[in-house]
Amino acid sequence: MKFRSVRCFAYVVFAFVILAGLRPVSADEQGDAVRDAIDRVSGSILRIRTVGNSSDQGGISSQVTTGVSISDDGYVLSSTFGFPSTVAAVFVEDADGQKTAAKLIARDSLRQLVLLKCDGGRFVVPKFSSRRWPDIGAYAISAGRLYDSASPTLSVGVVSAVNRVFGMALQTDAKISPVNYGGPLVNLAGEVMGILVPLSPRAKGDGLAAGVEWYDSGIGFAIPAPDMLAAAKRLRDGTDRVRGVMGAALTTQNPLSPIVQIGQVFRGSPADQAGLKPADFVTEINGVKTDRVGLFHSVVKSAYAGDVLDLRVKTGETLRRVKLELAEKLSRPERGYLGLVLLSEQAKKEGLDAGVEALVLPESPFAAETHSVRVRIVKLNGKAVKSKSKLTADLKKAVPGQELKFRVLALDDSEAAADDDVQAQPVEISVTAISHPEAFPDTSGDFADALPLSAELKNWRQTEEDFEDQGKVWMYSPDVQKEVSLGALILLSDSLTSNDRLLSQWSDICQQRGLILLVPRNLENTELTAEDRGLVQMSVQFVDEKYGIKAGRRILVVDSGQAALASDFLLETRQPVASAAVFLETWPQTSAMTAESLSAASLNVLLVKGVAVSRQQQALFQQTIRDLREAKAWFSILSPSEKLSPIGQAIADWFVLQQAI
Repeated sequence: MKFRSVRCFAYVVFAFVILAGLRPVSADEQGDAVRDAIDRVSGSILRIRTVGNSSDQGGISSQVTTGVSISDDGYVLSSTFGFPSTVAAVFVEDADGQKTAAKLIARDSLRQLVLLKCDGGRFVVPKFSSRRWPDIGAYAISAGRLYDSASPTLSVGVVSAVNRVFGMALQTDAKISPVNYGGPLVNLAGEVMGILVPLSPRAKGDGLAAGVEWYDSGIGFAIPAPDMLAAAKRLRDGTDRVRGVMGAALTTQNPLSPIVQIGQVFRGSPADQAGLKPADFVTEINGVKTDRVGLFHSVVKSAYAGDVLDLRVKTGETLRRVKLELAEKLSRPERGYLGLVLLSEQAKKEGLDAGVEALVLPESPFAAETHSVRVRIVKLNGKAVKSKSKLTADLKKAVPGQELKFRVLALDDSEAAADDDVQAQPVEISVTAISHPEAFPDTSGDFADALPLSAELKNWRQTEEDFEDQGKVWMYSPDVQKEVSLGALILLSDSLTSNDRLLSQWSDICQQRGLILLVPRNLENTELTAEDRGLVQMSVQFVDEKYGIKAGRRILVVDSGQAALASDFLLETRQPVASAAVFLETWPQTSAMTAESLSAASLNVLLVKGVAVSRQQQALFQQTIRDLREAKAWFSILSPSEKLSPIGQAIADWFVLQQAI
């Protein structure tokens, strides 16, 4: 972006220095200082053109980006933003403006850097600042080379913060465009303070465009000069560098929390292999005392695969040392599907094995081995089943293709389940787990009749709960105690729908399936957006306190306006709003998220496709499907020709499926 008015910027500076009691600096002096600084580095700011296969019908694409010369023998550093995976050729304009072919040596996807080596050409190396963190408020000039001209494009600002994005970046308010990515951030002494990259403090992954949403926002990031040069040195061996993962989650993500405690350890991960356990406290990491969560994250999230973390861990009163090597990614086994919905614990009765009762979903692996809709599982792989929680944990370990042996008692109906004189005998069956189906069965008929809720739910009615500063939530619910297992549908997509229409669409389905209906409505009575996060959280907290409905039985229903909000909620592990979501003619926002973060969230979504979508929407939808499959998430797809009348019945059927194992 061209800096067209040095004088305008100088007037702002003049006001600041007057307020600070300093000698005012003239606009001409400011302009001269900026020009002198850029003149010193101009020959090092390189114009790069990449050529590759276009994703649109196999054509040829070409784009321009910026790079910085880091050696006189042709090594150039740029940002990964300008280098998609399909790059076929790279050309760099040297200090004399002559084009020379370049080879892509390696990528650093954590710090968003790419190293190039040019064949021939003349390259000028700038002076690099030796300071990792410049003074806050120091002048900062962002530069790039979009045009084939002698002068680079530039914008002037200040260093607005340091030690940002997990300690990897310095922050500037100088304007940065996608063409500037890979260009230098320069001080008034003409030194390169860092290289501009599209990092984002909110990104949950390493996508190429993870920080582009900050463009032209007054917030930009650069990798400090000492770090960029160290990264370039590591890349010279031709090995790509990626973010490392340890395979553990903390009990809180609040960066200011002084409690750094392990909340979850993923099976087979580096953390698991090193012996970390849930409830362990991390007191030190790589010699740094972890007195707040943010310090722990700044070390872990800025480390590469292959790096070794040296932890001090406290378990009870025992303090021990743990070393673990970060992995490139976690190998998570796909969870198998059997087609069982486990019910409440079955108390042991005289002459009858205890076991746990379960419903058998139609068209499932379990249904292929038994003709009963309701069974009592007495044994699993030869061991007595004593609790629902233990059975759930054991069944969730099953992977597709694994055979499990069950001893089950078929129950013709709910009355037989309660009869002490049941004459049926348990039988042995073998069931092979499969991958989670993307289609889901019709759960009406015998299956719906076997659901234990319908007879217990009385006096369904409309109510409203007001939240003074946020809005209100409209509900359709019965008189029922907490111990009854209800579900909740949270219709974020229907905040503007009338109560009468909601009742006509949902009342019968809710009564049949034991689903409370919640519709949050903001103070402005407008369509819900990400700004209504607090309202949704308060609505969920209210229904949890009143009915005891936990996240595992709560479903969000959203359209495009709430897609980003729902995606954030599904990825929240500390205080989850819901475990599943229905996306109406939209999709989860999975871009810039790693498969690891998606997998860790155990996503469970229903995607309702639109009737008419653009080619761009189709491409984004298909990319989301690929992301979900890579993360081994559970999802189902509903096409326009399927079950869309009524959509509520389809959602109710899917609600049962997403409860299943």
